[in-house]
Amino acid sequence: MVYIKKLSISLLFIFLVWQIVYTPSVFAEKASIEISMQEGYEGMIKGGRGFPIKVILKNNGPDFNGDMLISFSSDYNAGGAKAIKVDLPQKSEKTYEVIMPGISLYDSNLIKENISLYEGSWKKGKKVSTTGRAKLTYRSVENNQATIGLISENPDRLKELQIIKFNGKQPIMVHLTKENIPNDATGLQFFDYLVIDDYSVSELSEKQQKAITGWVNGGGSILVGASAKAQHTWGDLEQFLPMQASHKETINDLFFLQSMDEKPSFTSLEIRTGDVAKDSEIKLATGNMPIIVMRKIGEGEVWQTAFSLGEEPLSSWKGYSEWLHSILSMMNSKYNSNFKQEGIFQPIYYTLGSTNELFSASTFSIGTVVLIMIGYMVIIIPILYIVLRKLDKREHAWWIIPTVSIIMSTGIFVIGAKDRLKSPQLAEMGVFKANQSGEIRGMYTATVFSNRSGDYQLTVPKEQFYGIPISNGDVFVGDKRLEKAIISETRSDFKYDFADVEYWSARSIVGYATKQVSGQFDIDLEVNNNSLKGKIVNHYPYNFEELYLWSGNFAYKLGAAKEGETIDVDLKLKEAILTAPTDDGNYGYQNNGELEEMKKEELKMAIISNATSFTSTDNLPIVFGYTNNKIIEVGLSNKKEKNSRSSVIYQPFSASGKITGPFALQSSQLSIDITPIEGNIYDKVEMYEIALEDGTYQILLTLPEQIDSSKAVFDSIQYSTNGYGSYKLYFLNVKTGDYVPMEEGQSGVEKDHLGEFVSDNGQITIKLEKFNSINEPYISIPEFVVKGAVK
Repeated sequence: MVYIKKLSISLLFIFLVWQIVYTPSVFAEKASIEISMQEGYEGMIKGGRGFPIKVILKNNGPDFNGDMLISFSSDYNAGGAKAIKVDLPQKSEKTYEVIMPGISLYDSNLIKENISLYEGSWKKGKKVSTTGRAKLTYRSVENNQATIGLISENPDRLKELQIIKFNGKQPIMVHLTKENIPNDATGLQFFDYLVIDDYSVSELSEKQQKAITGWVNGGGSILVGASAKAQHTWGDLEQFLPMQASHKETINDLFFLQSMDEKPSFTSLEIRTGDVAKDSEIKLATGNMPIIVMRKIGEGEVWQTAFSLGEEPLSSWKGYSEWLHSILSMMNSKYNSNFKQEGIFQPIYYTLGSTNELFSASTFSIGTVVLIMIGYMVIIIPILYIVLRKLDKREHAWWIIPTVSIIMSTGIFVIGAKDRLKSPQLAEMGVFKANQSGEIRGMYTATVFSNRSGDYQLTVPKEQFYGIPISNGDVFVGDKRLEKAIISETRSDFKYDFADVEYWSARSIVGYATKQVSGQFDIDLEVNNNSLKGKIVNHYPYNFEELYLWSGNFAYKLGAAKEGETIDVDLKLKEAILTAPTDDGNYGYQNNGELEEMKKEELKMAIISNATSFTSTDNLPIVFGYTNNKIIEVGLSNKKEKNSRSSVIYQPFSASGKITGPFALQSSQLSIDITPIEGNIYDKVEMYEIALEDGTYQILLTLPEQIDSSKAVFDSIQYSTNGYGSYKLYFLNVKTGDYVPMEEGQSGVEKDHLGEFVSDNGQITIKLEKFNSINEPYISIPEFVVKGAVK
């Protein structure tokens, strides 16, 4: 009894000590940092697009120094967290602007919080509790609802922008000021269009100006109005303007406004005009006065009017909104046409990343395996039997046989896995298009393959790449993404940290890369009948192991081209007319083919893949080459890696020489581009299969450059609707401005003067009306045939 009593007292004492030591004190320090946020633009974001957030941290406690992690997920295996250094003195409040690379709208409910604070470093620091709102909340805008960013000192003068309609919906217009323009181009991806009028761009910070020009370079379309302010007030944007407006003019010919239903009540208009850049295109003019001028900058466009967009008498004209809509409809914004719900990064993984995560290893041929087996059998059976019998040591066979087996198996493993054991491997793939400004831009991915488990960090220069982490071996959803993949920034670099990478596992980054290069292909080629002759000089700072010329369905091999080398071209063309590359679906590698050949074919497909945002309505052939040279300065921190690189650079070109005589152009020889006027493009399955909402769409056919439409006589413009889908076609008569409807059963334009349906720059404009999309959303785009002859 005494024993039981002592035991009970001892157990009670142990329990009380455990409660004192391990139970948190009710007087523990309360959370001292309060979090509040401002997401996107007026609380709005678009799924898959970059956007800014402002995080306001208020410190009600002692000094705090550490890291703030803001998590995001662009898809099920794409995402991570951005790491921001935080220095918050006692009783202070600071605002941190962070650019998020895009969030999947489907992921918003899978996490409890997006923001976490760590005292010291996030790698080893202690997570601290906070108050306030640590979860992103926002209003999502549908991708088919246009978004316009207006930069103006007098935004009310452009209220007409709010009543125009895109895709049957009024656009969302956000007034941008010095306070809410982000410092990074990615933060402007929310917008389909930017409009600048009556504003001194030079008053913005240098980073904000570079964000605007970077957004245009990346594919944005910007509309700027003439300003009464001095020319230098355009800041960094001045060098990209299509026209340097230097003096005023008063015009009385207002024909460019007459196509609207509501005719203008005024008879004259004051404009500002000047020298037009050589690489600019005059879209509208009156007499010899340019009214609207467009200039391509990188992958984007700058449109400039000869008048202020908000000035009287235009701003009060009842037909002004309709006229503005017609101008914006002509603008080709890559952000409006190519951004899907999954964003811009996941398609790159499907196109390049998954192949880049395949690593070669030492392999044994069937003959080698057979020889090893024969050698093993010879050692184990006759030799071992004879030796042991002669030595009378046959009782040792029980340990000699498994020992020999282990030694041979270990040898086979070491030989086969020596590359994976020695060091981590870093593979790169990229598809880059050259532009006239001396840049190469395109999709890029880098993958690290671990040689042992642990942490790995990739470093890439900011000016060359922007992308996100991705993993084929883990799922970046919910709270699991925190600390799995962390993006941090220094003054010049992005750092991508992958924690707890498994043994022999792959981790990747995917995104878009830009590199300023010192040269391009100097292409001097001439078409004569069915032959193509001339020279190509490689002025790139790279060696190309294989160079090709690609027109239509045919890629012609030209051979290797080292830096500075000249390639003589003398080809017999399989198609006399040079056109943009087309996907014939025939590729040379098999599933068991060599890895490098597989990568080359994937790169070739990526040139014309829907995943790239660098498409164009220009119907031009290209020269492309494969290179193993280092293009993007990516590296693995604190580790010596083995590198493998495979990239392609391609450059559109024009050949001199026009064809004469008859021609018959098939759909594969025409550049076909479809954009919504009212409606929504749900899905693009293939080049000629597309899902559409009920509405109106524009199909633009571009003839090859070798067809001089001003000297051509067109015999027929035909189409075949043997596919499926409910729709009606209307062909634009460029002379009258009217659309001619095609009746049921009609297979082409039945007119005597078919040249009236082809513009001076070789384009045929067709309006497509889609109906019955509830039962039949998919249509097969008609196959067009244009016949005629060049005099």
